[in-house]
Amino acid sequence: MDQHNKNKLIGSVNWNFINTISQTILTFGVGVILARILDPGDFGLFGLTIIVLGILNLLLTGSISRFIIQKENLDSQDIGTSLGISILLSLLAYIFVWFISPLVASFFNETILTDLIRIYTISIFFISVSSILRGILIKKMNFKLLFYTDLIAIVCGYSIVGIILALNNFGVFSLIYATLVKELFTLITLYLFSKPGISFKIKIAKLKHIFY
Repeated sequence: MDQHNKNKLIGSVNWNFINTISQTILTFGVGVILARILDPGDFGLFGLTIIVLGILNLLLTGSISRFIIQKENLDSQDIGTSLGISILLSLLAYIFVWFISPLVASFFNETILTDLIRIYTISIFFISVSSILRGILIKKMNFKLLFYTDLIAIVCGYSIVGIILALNNFGVFSLIYATLVKELFTLITLYLFSKPGISFKIKIAKLKHIFY
């Protein structure tokens, strides 16, 4: 490894560490503030809601983002196919969640979960595209831009929006909407930083490389 690549690697590790620490501190700090405003039951409902999206994210974004990071000679067709299939899978997942959310709400005996899950799962469209754009920056080892992306999203999205809505008696929906805005900010900033040249055209020949 030459000196340039060595310095780049060290810089990437440092920025990734700074990003992790700053996210932890900010998220904890905002969580403490919101905990003083919202009821404990709001966090319980939010916790049940994010379980659904967590499972979907694991299933939908894992192999695609890994493909982006590991693919040698990544080209526009690779990116376009990844974006296209991500949006398609997200749409199918959202339709599935729309129909099962009343069943989940009934299981936990919380009717409000139907609306919470349906609204919160909108973020899967943002997350699926963001995971690809994030993969592009990781591939370039540009963790400095990832730090700025996550910082803007947490401060301008989750923190400010969440606190304002909580103070205005939105209850658990303040957590839902704040997370949606955070993911939207993440998507916008990642796009501005990575500038991939958006295309959603799926090339069938590329799919086997993504999922196999």
